[in-house]
Amino acid sequence: MAVELSKLCDFPNSYLTFTVADRSNAARIQLDARCRLTDRRTGQAEEVFLITPCKSERMYVKEKLYQDPNFDFCGIWSRKEYLILRTPLTSDLARAAPKELDAGVLPGRFGQSKIDLRYLENTQPLKSDSAVVQATLKNLYLMARTHVEHADPHLSAMIEYPVKTMNVCEKTTRFQVDTGPLLWPDFESKAKLAVERFDLGFIVYNTFADGEVVLRVQTPIVLKGKEAAKAWHYSKIVPIKAKHELFCVGKL
Repeated sequence: MAVELSKLCDFPNSYLTFTVADRSNAARIQLDARCRLTDRRTGQAEEVFLITPCKSERMYVKEKLYQDPNFDFCGIWSRKEYLILRTPLTSDLARAAPKELDAGVLPGRFGQSKIDLRYLENTQPLKSDSAVVQATLKNLYLMARTHVEHADPHLSAMIEYPVKTMNVCEKTTRFQVDTGPLLWPDFESKAKLAVERFDLGFIVYNTFADGEVVLRVQTPIVLKGKEAAKAWHYSKIVPIKAKHELFCVGKL
């Protein structure tokens, strides 16, 4: 089933549900963002989804429900592939288990995996700074789409996400989006699986074009001038060339 691009995704009511291989558990996880990566040379498009993070746990026990040491659990899913992202206290990609990056094809890793999308009704575009400010101050639900292209423009991406944090100045009629996490395409990636060609990021912009992203990467922890360890952190700041669309749900 293809993603409906004429409508905006209702992320708080859209879910990934997967069943583990032995069917001892089914997890339903809310979606946080989606991205459509298009290759104009082939006409092919890959659609991937970011799931909401949670913490590592032990299932259906009476006590010690959280694993210790604990790690963040997140993931990037398509209808054919998955990438599990685990974030321990310190990062070591050579760690035997649990793997920090666990990618593969469906359904071999899971008994079942499905993505159920719902769509927003009564949406309208916000085409001016003043409209963005007005919608924000009325506490209307805000959504965004960011469009980016590769320097060699056969590759393009559309990232869709809720605007969770919006700054506005009514006096000067200015706005500034600062929100995430979302999916950011790595156009240079040579990874075999589509879900591996994305980074997690937060985005900031205060016009309808350009801005910056800060990406989740392995980041050195420096103590007394020396690298003591690495950790996954949003630390790589990248200026971007992009076009942004903003929307609200409801009437201004």
